[in-house]
Amino acid sequence: MSIIVEIRAAAGGDDSKDIVNLQYNIYTKYAKRNNIEIELLDDKSGIIVFKCSGKNVKKYFEAESGCIRWQ
Repeated sequence: MSIIVEIRAAAGGDDSKDIVNLQYNIYTKYAKRNNIEIELLDDKSGIIVFKCSGKNVKKYFEAESGCIRWQ
């Protein structure tokens, strides 16, 4: 099973782009701990799209939706 995850920067300039990269790093570490493969599909300025593959991958990411606010 596979899922596609997209992380986008909002208003905030370079700080919000840095947070996108930070969030991607958090997801990759989480995936590694749970034996999930990550394939980077797109990495533009402020947008990262990646594919997660593995057994029961949806179970690990199903609660991740909507907007995440960092303050």
